Amino acid sequence: MLKKLSPSRLRRSTGKKIIVKPFPGATTSDMKHYIKLTLEKNPQLVVIHVGTNDIQHKEPEEIAKEVESLCRTIMVNGLSKVAISEIIQRADDKLNTKVKKSNVLLAKVCKNNNWSLISNSDINTASLNASGLHLNDRGAAILAKNYIDFFRK
Repeated sequence: MLKKLSPSRLRRSTGKKIIVKPFPGATTSDMKHYIKLTLEKNPQLVVIHVGTNDIQHKEPEEIAKEVESLCRTIMVNGLSKVAISEIIQRADDKLNTKVKKSNVLLAKVCKNNNWSLISNSDINTASLNASGLHLNDRGAAILAKNYIDFFRK
């Protein structure tokens, strides 16, 4: 989902130092390992975009719990801010039901922990590539705009 995001364009658009680290195929539990290297750089904010690779095999409640645990791991490492980026819908209606429920639960997690939530509800199936799973160029542009709007706040 993140591979088409251009860190240099995000930097130019926001005036902030932004690093994008995609981990293709990683699940939420995998990110507990990968995030350690990022945290060594002492970022002021970490935006978590996870759950896409979990949606097929896990229930929304489990996904929300794992995302919250991941964010708590980040906070324990002294980070001042965490934001969660909503899971993006897919072309599969059955999975979209799980995506929607997961996003509702993620919104509650953010509210309960005073974390930010980045809405991706403006990304629809027209923004997906032929597989119906990943973003096409239009979808990547919308995701980038969602992030830019968030960083400009």
